[in-house]
Amino acid sequence: MQQAAVALRLGFAITRGRIRLRTRQLRTMGLDVVSNVKIQKNVHNKGIVVDGATVLVSSQNWSADGTLHNRDAGVIIYHQDAAQYFQQVFLHDWENLAAAKAVPD
Repeated sequence: MQQAAVALRLGFAITRGRIRLRTRQLRTMGLDVVSNVKIQKNVHNKGIVVDGATVLVSSQNWSADGTLHNRDAGVIIYHQDAAQYFQQVFLHDWENLAAAKAVPD
């Protein structure tokens, strides 16, 4: 379950048909997908920013094939300036480019 103290936003670069499957999975885990999931076109990069202090930047797809069969690469950076840079990029995209919100089932 999502805790009240946790801020989580997910941006997906997949079609609406596939987003329904993903949002259904996230909804069963307790995530408010309408407020916390958006779709953005033309994105391949994957990343996680934690507390504006640590960032994961990766090309790896977060799927069974992406984690078990593909040789993708990622890096975890423990540096506040780097993490805040990627956080600003994500927030810019969230507010300006990822306009299509996930829809409830």
